[in-house]
Amino acid sequence: MTAQRPPLRERVVLVTGASGNVGRRVVARLASAEGVRRVVALDVREPDRQARREDVEYEIGDICDPALGKLLEQLGVDSVVH
Repeated sequence: MTAQRPPLRERVVLVTGASGNVGRRVVARLASAEGVRRVVALDVREPDRQARREDVEYEIGDICDPALGKLLEQLGVDSVVH
């Protein structure tokens, strides 16, 4: 007899370097992934207007900034892709 795993709750995922080539691809995959409720894209620069997705939140910031922890808490982020 095997125990069933409880379903994963939906995640709020922050992606660092989200304006770069790889970051944009990761953001796009996560935005359509099952189990992901919200994607937050973080980068030190503003993304190109045509690269922005309506289903993604964009934040300007640096992962070296000590205030990042506060931002993660405010946004309810529980997973980070770096």
